This record gives sequence, structure tokens and C-alpha cells, in this order.
Amino acid sequence: MADKNIIDRIKKLLALAKGNTNAAEATAAALKAQKLIAEYDVSKAELHEGEPENLVEVTSESNTHSNPWGVKLANVIADNFRCRLYLHTTTAGYDYWTRRKDTSRNIVFMGYDTDAEAAKITFDRLYEIGNKLANAACRRERERWGSAVGVRNSFLMGFVKGIQDELEKQCVALMLVRPQAVDDFADEVTSSFRTVRTRVRNSGDRAAYNNGREAGRDSVRSARLNGRAALTA
Repeated sequence: MADKNIIDRIKKLLALAKGNTNAAEATAAALKAQKLIAEYDVSKAELHEGEPENLVEVTSESNTHSNPWGVKLANVIADNFRCRLYLHTTTAGYDYWTRRKDTSRNIVFMGYDTDAEAAKITFDRLYEIGNKLANAACRRERERWGSAVGVRNSFLMGFVKGIQDELEKQCVALMLVRPQAVDDFADEVTSSFRTVRTRVRNSGDRAAYNNGREAGRDSVRSARLNGRAALTA
């Protein structure tokens, strides 16, 4: 049984993550909450006054249809939050003028609800931050050289790798292992699903990749150490 002060702190962090419109601060709160949950092995029963801990599916708010890099980010988040995931695709209609379907592709995290909710919050916020920083990197490159071809994908691949570097340090330090019950639950949920391969082409822009990697590391480091991520787009 975790100390009451720890449980209260986790509750406040999760509430801050859910209710905060600032992407960096929400990410910081979710990461800190997850670290405490794992470190003190806090269950939902302790967080929610004795209610049984449930295995759930939690859907992200971000549409990754036109940004397949988000799937790579989601896999990194799921692995480090003791979760599994699948992609939920919906088609709302057809645009006659562009001749394109209005398609949404959202990440669904599967796991114990405290883990899955924290994973969803962290993914949504880091996905938002990554897109903003990549767009800013492209603007700077165009202003400097007149072209930003290949910069976005290289930056984002680096961004995901930087996040993976930092989260895996925490995962190893806390000896996080995905529970067998989560794997069993995910296998049952996805037993009839088909496999979808996603690919992001890295143009090989080493400078953009390195910049993205450092931005990814910073987004987690500042969240863990300072309580907020000081990132600007």
C-alpha cells in the first residue's frame, strides 16, 4: 500500500494532465504521475477508493492519418507505459473537390486504466509538440536556404528517438515490465484485426535528425526534472 501523500500527489498530477491546455505542462504532469505509479506500484484500487483495477482501451485525441510518424511515437509510449496499442480508422465522408476520403486514424492504448490514461495524455501532448517543433524547424530551414525538403521527417524521426532514449532510461531504472494480463487482454481484443504497416521515410538529413533527437530528449528531461517542458514552436 502506497503512502497517502504519494497517492494524493498522483491524483493531483493526473488531474493537472487531463485539465491542462498547455501541452508541455500536461506532458510533464503525466510523466511524473506515471513515474510515481510505477515506482510505488500504485494500483487503481488505491487511486480510486477501492474500485477494482480495470483493463481498458483508451483512444487518443490525435488524428495520425497524415502523420504516420505518430505511430512510431505511440509504440515508444506504449512500451514505456506498460501498454499495447492498435490503430482505429474511421471514414466520415468523401470530398468531391479533392477526391479524398475524410479519414481519421487514432491510437488506442490498451492496459490498466492508470497506465493507459497516462499513456494517452503523454502521447497526445508529445505528438502536438513534435508537430509544432518540426514545422518550426522547416520554417527556419526555408528562411535560411530557401528549401526544407526532407527536414520534417528527419527531425521527427530524431524526435521519437530522443523520447525513446529518455523513457527507456526511466523504464530500466524502475524495472518496468508489461503485465501478462495486459498482453492477454490485448491479444483478445486484437485477435481478429489485420496488420497495417506504417512507414516514415527518413531523408537522411543528419542535422535535422540530431536537432529532433535533442528536442525529444529535452521534452522528457524537462518534464521529469523541472515539472514542465520549456519548449517553444
